[in-house]
Amino acid sequence: MGGSGMSTNNVIDLSVHKDNPPAEKLPPFYWVHREYDRERGDAGVYFYRAPTEKNPNPAPVCISDVIEVTAETRDNDNESWGKLLSWCDRDGMPKKWAMPATSLYANGGAEAISILVNGGLRIWDEKAFIRYLKGQSHQSRLTCVTRCGWFKPAVYVTPVRTFNPIDKDMVVYQVNARVKPEPSCGTLATWRDEVAALCVGNSRLVLAVSTAFLSPMLTMLGVDGFCFHYVGASSSGKSRSMTVAASVISDPKEYIRSWRATDNGLEGIAARHNDGLLCLDEIAQVDASKAGEIAYMLPNGKGKQRSTKNGTAKEIQQWCLALLSNGEIDLKSHADSVRKSTYAGQEMRVINIPADNCEFACFEHLHGEANGALFADLLDKAVRENHGTAFNAWLDHLTINYDTIKEGWRDFKSTFLNSVAEDPSGQIGRVAEKFAIAAYAGELSSEITGWSPGTATEAAKVCFTAWIERRGGTESHEDNEIVERIRQTIVRDGARFQDANKPDEIPTARVGFIKDGEYIIPVEGWKVIFAGLDAKRAASVLQAKGITKPDRRYLPGLGRVRCYIIHRDSLAD
Repeated sequence: MGGSGMSTNNVIDLSVHKDNPPAEKLPPFYWVHREYDRERGDAGVYFYRAPTEKNPNPAPVCISDVIEVTAETRDNDNESWGKLLSWCDRDGMPKKWAMPATSLYANGGAEAISILVNGGLRIWDEKAFIRYLKGQSHQSRLTCVTRCGWFKPAVYVTPVRTFNPIDKDMVVYQVNARVKPEPSCGTLATWRDEVAALCVGNSRLVLAVSTAFLSPMLTMLGVDGFCFHYVGASSSGKSRSMTVAASVISDPKEYIRSWRATDNGLEGIAARHNDGLLCLDEIAQVDASKAGEIAYMLPNGKGKQRSTKNGTAKEIQQWCLALLSNGEIDLKSHADSVRKSTYAGQEMRVINIPADNCEFACFEHLHGEANGALFADLLDKAVRENHGTAFNAWLDHLTINYDTIKEGWRDFKSTFLNSVAEDPSGQIGRVAEKFAIAAYAGELSSEITGWSPGTATEAAKVCFTAWIERRGGTESHEDNEIVERIRQTIVRDGARFQDANKPDEIPTARVGFIKDGEYIIPVEGWKVIFAGLDAKRAASVLQAKGITKPDRRYLPGLGRVRCYIIHRDSLAD
């Protein structure tokens, strides 16, 4: 596009653009010359200056390489206006950037110039260049978004591409930065034959890859975000599961993040992975005192309320994502290390997958390799040479078949839940739903992975059973937490129980007494032990299990009070 930055009528139809400005066009104005001219010089954006007495015929000045505004952008509320810029770098590679208009006005346009120069555009006169961009307009309108993921049904936006745009209202991702495409290596066919094929027969690998495919389906199918946390000893192969999953989308070395970050930092990372997969390595690296809160926040999809410098409320960051995590310990163990509790909501969202109890640690089938270490090396090589090709093909499939996939989910979920959970509506059923969507995504993606029908479903069922076994059965998390809380209090905090035969030796932060092999806990101490839980319900659960019984006892310094009695032997496993 060419035009005059000094004129209000500077929109020129590209199809009728001539390389030289019309003779009747009077300077000053800007013009885009796409061709080299022996007298004028290289192609570029030129500024035609107005003549003066001293210089009645000034030569045009090149201010930058060729760059054009090919559309104007705005959001659904007709706010956040911007311009879609197109240019080629010095190697002839085409580049685009949906630039927020505000980038032209902050610090003299320094932000815009920095981004464009980094993208290979040469600029010789910064002030004139910013004036040129400010003056350019276009009749075409695109809708801009500042968050990746689903824009509307069947329209999925990534930083570099919109999948299956509807109507004629194209959608672009617009932020104060140019976002590079995810790196890729190999082809979709080689990824299928060399990476996905190695997952067959390995339930943890199949589940991890299925998690990558399910990540954009959560919003689509109305399923809450969640985390599959692979727990296993060092060198068990759990990190390979995450690596293989990340290879669906990108180069795992660049895509996988660390738990070692602040909660603020992880909020920003989560928002950038909206409707996608977030991979966080080694949970022990996150602050144990905040681990539970962060692990709840990420799958829950909402950050903290924060204020601006002037005291007004900032917009809360929101997202929906599937999280893959790993570590030698689980969330509860990490929180327990600083005496922090976890709750049922966290267990429903952070689902522990044992990653070291298969025949070969994290693997069941080594595809001809002599041991797990050699198979892990084979996976590493395959992923290194083949990655970043499957996700775009998957997004094409999802957007094209959007309605059909939505309609098929209900029956698939019902069949899956009825095959694995006695009570699909309870806590176990809610977790089973997460395995169901992984199975559904894995089955739907079989044309991409090359897996036989039933492969992903069987892997999801195996991993679901492993989760049940690791948690100790199908009882509710609250019930398990109640038993564990009283056991840990007695074992770990035994010094907080006063010997009833020594009335003068009162321990710090006393919660109860001990006498003749019985722990005697007054009601007030009972409430302290079960802080954060329903103390009355705790009493009912423990009575039903035969662990405690209510009574009235005379206790030193308290007189005759209501209390709960726990015999030492009743807590034996």
